[in-house]
Order: sequence, then structure tokens, then C-alpha cells
Amino acid sequence: MSLPRWPQLRRWLPLRCLLVALAGLLSLSVWWCGWDALHSARRQHQQALARLQHAEQLQTHWQYRQTLATRYTPIWQQLRQQGRLAEENRLLALETLSALRQHPGVDSLSYQLGPRQPLAWPWPDPSAASLRHSPLLLNFRLSAPTALPELLSGLASLPGLLLPTDCQWQSSSDKDLSVHGECRLVWVSAAEAE
Repeated sequence: MSLPRWPQLRRWLPLRCLLVALAGLLSLSVWWCGWDALHSARRQHQQALARLQHAEQLQTHWQYRQTLATRYTPIWQQLRQQGRLAEENRLLALETLSALRQHPGVDSLSYQLGPRQPLAWPWPDPSAASLRHSPLLLNFRLSAPTALPELLSGLASLPGLLLPTDCQWQSSSDKDLSVHGECRLVWVSAAEAE
């Protein structure tokens, strides 16, 4: 066998270089497709895991809300049957709060009644709840600590249910028995009939 001559070799050399370049390009494109498929599969797997975790969190939250509703709905129904969750009457509330100033032992009393808001807790569906609540803040100064229970019992005539969230008081000085403090309450009442 004889070696090809230079003119023949010169004719085949560009074709061989082109074939080598095409083979390299083909191998790079196969590698790129494999890497892209692997990356896409990982991304889809992570998205599926995130959706699964979100669904599990929603399920856990829903079960917790159902547990709260099962536990507290009978209590709310009993309070409603007893008439403690009557419709909110803000005028009656303001009259009652103003009348507390005339209680024996009350030196001064100021109050702030906040706006009505839907009561979402502990109902599983906030739009299904027919209760509303209003924050109520009382600032008081009493001549004796024994007047505090009478002050708070005077709130019992309000239509609805008062739930204390925070009450603080302290003696004004060692010499006299006067007490000053503040109480934060939540006034729960039924929604107005539409």
C-alpha cells in the first residue's frame, strides 16, 4: 500500500477536520441535552416536594381549625342560648361605661371602645362566623382596691361577652389606699341581623 500523495491528502484534510468538528459538536449537544434533562427533572422534583409540603401544611392547619371548632362551637352556642351573645348595642355600652363613674370608690374612669371587627377565631371559616368583637380599654383610679370587683361587675350588664386580655393596677402610694390601673378587654357580640 502506498502513502497518499500530497495533493490527495490536501483534498481530504479539510473534510476530516470538518468531520472531527461535527463529531465534537454532536457530543457536546448530547451532553447538553442530558444535563438539561437532569436539571429539569431535579427542578420538577423540588416543585413537587414544595407542593406536597404546602398541601400537608394546609391539611394540618385545617385539622387544627376543625379541632378548635369542635371544642369551642358548643361553648359559643351555649353562650348564645343563655343570651350572653346578644347584638351589640354601642349606645347602651357608652351609657353603662359612663354610669360606672358613679360607682362608689371610683375616683376617675376613662374608656376607649374600638371598632367592630369579625371574630375569626376559633371558627374554621371566618366568613361563617356571626360574631364580632370590639376592643375596650378602661383606665381607672379607685379610692380602694375593694372597688375593683364592683367596677368590673358593673360591666356585666353589657349585651355580649367581655373577655379580659390584660389588667394591671397598683397602689398610688403607701399612705392612701387608692389604686390606679388599666384593663384591656374584648367585647364579643353577635352580628346585627341583616
